[in-house]
Amino acid sequence: MDRSGQPVYGAHGKRVRRYAADDATIQYALMAFDLFTNRLWSGADIAREFNRLAVAGRTSWSSQSIMKILRIREASGAGEKPNRGRYSRIGIEKLRQMRELIRQGINDSEVAEQVGVGRSSVQRERKRLEAEQAEQRDQA
Repeated sequence: MDRSGQPVYGAHGKRVRRYAADDATIQYALMAFDLFTNRLWSGADIAREFNRLAVAGRTSWSSQSIMKILRIREASGAGEKPNRGRYSRIGIEKLRQMRELIRQGINDSEVAEQVGVGRSSVQRERKRLEAEQAEQRDQA
């Protein structure tokens, strides 16, 4: 939501989740960065402390959420775009190659390694291919 409370939508019509950080939250992010870099606390230790303090009104901090904040802070400090783990589309050539290897009966892990994609991407494509084949059988 933007500052006026209206939902924000991305380029593909998907709702974008943005959180406005108040001064207290920013201070806690800086505190996490200090604990991690200067005092050598782990992400789990920082998460436990944040949960104890109920930072930003929540008690569900995890080491992954702390490390994500730290990665974003580190990238922005270096003037880089942070890797936020967002989905990226697979090109048509990789899809063709993946489908051909699936048709040859190669297992998902090997297909993923050969094509250079994640195993879950191969699993999704296998399901799509099986659904298409079932639909073609039903029409015949």
